[in-house]
Amino acid sequence: MPVEGIPDREKHGFCLVCHQWHDRSEGQMLPPPASRPLSGMFSAAKQISGLEEDSYFICDGCLRRRRLRQAILWGLFAIVVATVLILSWLKAI
Repeated sequence: MPVEGIPDREKHGFCLVCHQWHDRSEGQMLPPPASRPLSGMFSAAKQISGLEEDSYFICDGCLRRRRLRQAILWGLFAIVVATVLILSWLKAI
């Protein structure tokens, strides 16, 4: 639930998806997404070595929508691949 009034940076986090202030217990701090081929490797090395990495706050509602959207897209991709494989197998018979 978004914070009403003036937010406190120590107690609240600013969600970069919905652009609202939330209580820190209503979300998670996530590392930045891998955008280049080597950035995933570099972020893993930073986590292993314990170096400070820039992270951002995302509320639970936005995180739930993001994961649901990702699951739907991966499911549709799997259905399309399975359909293509079945059709090519049937064509070969």
